[in-house]
Amino acid sequence: MLINTPSSTSFRELAIDFSNLAIDSSFEILEYLDEVVEEYSFNADGTLLAMGDNKFGKADRTYVDRAIRTTTTLSQQSAEFFIKSRLVEVSPFSILAEPPDKWKAGNSGDVDYEDLKTLDAALLPNAYNKLCTPPLCNAFLQSYEKTRRLRNRVVHGVSRKLLTPSDLLLFILQTHFTFDVDYVPERLMHYRYGDPEIYQEAAHLSVAKEFRFFIEHLGASTLLQFLSIDKRNGGRFYSCPTCINRVHRKALRYYEVFPRVAQLKSKNLLKCPICRRESRVKRANCSKVGCKGDAISSAGQCLTCGSHG
Repeated sequence: MLINTPSSTSFRELAIDFSNLAIDSSFEILEYLDEVVEEYSFNADGTLLAMGDNKFGKADRTYVDRAIRTTTTLSQQSAEFFIKSRLVEVSPFSILAEPPDKWKAGNSGDVDYEDLKTLDAALLPNAYNKLCTPPLCNAFLQSYEKTRRLRNRVVHGVSRKLLTPSDLLLFILQTHFTFDVDYVPERLMHYRYGDPEIYQEAAHLSVAKEFRFFIEHLGASTLLQFLSIDKRNGGRFYSCPTCINRVHRKALRYYEVFPRVAQLKSKNLLKCPICRRESRVKRANCSKVGCKGDAISSAGQCLTCGSHG
């Protein structure tokens, strides 16, 4: 008898867990670099180029390289689990690499699924496209294969070429889009179970910070496709008054303004991608010198600079 057969749900939950860890790691790397490096960029091979007057030394570079390798492994494993989730939904046998006559039973006479050999990561996309619909798109397949090859080099200890944190985050968003993962609720849930205190005080702030990074670093078409954020034609962004009210004052003490991620849905209606709420705003120029803000909350706060009139 075959025992411990996995479910599609168990693989999907693992995929989301690994994805969240990869996102955490990517942003930790970026925050670390912002703290210790005056200016930095990444070379074509993914290696870090630190510039300016800073104390970025060999130990810092080693930390960043190791963190990127770990994040590469997490993001690739997440993508594999998502593929397996869909395949197992069709049949648990679809990811097995050997026929039943190769299975070995234990002392009890049962065959434990956990002991069976499963398909190599390189073969999973082909199996998916034969058994599942719609097929995986070429863009995802190319990113998957690139990340898989780099992950293999990492686990064999021979990796010199790296992906940048931005590359990894883009691959994660691409994976989420491919497998119908809604970024915001999954991240809020992750904060809630990871640290309930953070969830109560700053979860919406943390996810808004992540969205602000995406807005600043991803192209308009990518943002629209993966996060339904439209920054075409120089779209303007504002702080969300609903999110501000949800975040504890202690969590905001280091921020002059709540990350601007909300957009005007109509002249006096603001829509936020984090809380998914709509807020009525007053259209008026901010009274602060130099601020070009033109949307004021019901509490009288400028949703561009954060000042109160």
